[in-house]
Amino acid sequence: MTLMLEILKEPLWLQAWVGWLLVVNMGGLAFWKVREARIIFWIFMANAVFMSTLCELNGYNKLLGISHIIFWTPMLIWLARKLSGFNRASGFGKWIVVLMVTNTVSLVLDYADVLRYILGNRP
Repeated sequence: MTLMLEILKEPLWLQAWVGWLLVVNMGGLAFWKVREARIIFWIFMANAVFMSTLCELNGYNKLLGISHIIFWTPMLIWLARKLSGFNRASGFGKWIVVLMVTNTVSLVLDYADVLRYILGNRP
């Protein structure tokens, strides 16, 4: 089964969270002229391809969070280092802050899920 079909089997709150992640991470399209927005978009696309491939190869399980860990941890560190250079009052700056908060929350959940998977907590 594809990743999206598996997500559609999840509770509504989780589907909404995944939808929010999609909207926020695709928000860079609104700022396409900004180099960082384009980089974030391509990181998001690489993450999506990797996660979908991992799901096809290993199934839908807690290990899928490794994709966010691989792609978003370095991205968030990079953005945190650049944050002082962004005008946080601008639309782009506000989007960056929302993106960073959203993806950080997701990463906390992902690190916990991957750790549980490694420790043998598997469905």
